[in-house]
Amino acid sequence: MDVRTCSKLVEVAELLDGVNMIVEGDCDTSYLTKGTTYEVVYVVMMNMSSYGWTDSVTFKLVDPKGKVTKRKMRLDGMPVNTWEYVPVGVFKNDTDQQAGKVQFSMSEVDSQEQKKGLIVKGVAIRPKH
Repeated sequence: MDVRTCSKLVEVAELLDGVNMIVEGDCDTSYLTKGTTYEVVYVVMMNMSSYGWTDSVTFKLVDPKGKVTKRKMRLDGMPVNTWEYVPVGVFKNDTDQQAGKVQFSMSEVDSQEQKKGLIVKGVAIRPKH
């Protein structure tokens, strides 16, 4: 699916129909400024025909030191057709360690309910002020 944002065509992923949902990735911290605290957020949207999101989605962050942060959030109350920034977690790109990876994921695999309509534009890793 292609969506127009800021006069730019970007490719996005859309869950058309399924039971389990896993979206995961990582980032090499050598691309990030040392000594800076960062926030990881998923950029997502629910479309008009979305359903099946009554169970909580698990958001997980593993920082370069291996510290795991998890949070759960129900997506059934999200506004429709609006890009939302869903926080995953916060980490500090420490100056005293070599570059590593920060890992992030969002998943819902416990429910057997059919799901549809979640659009994932991407992940933003941005300085936290």
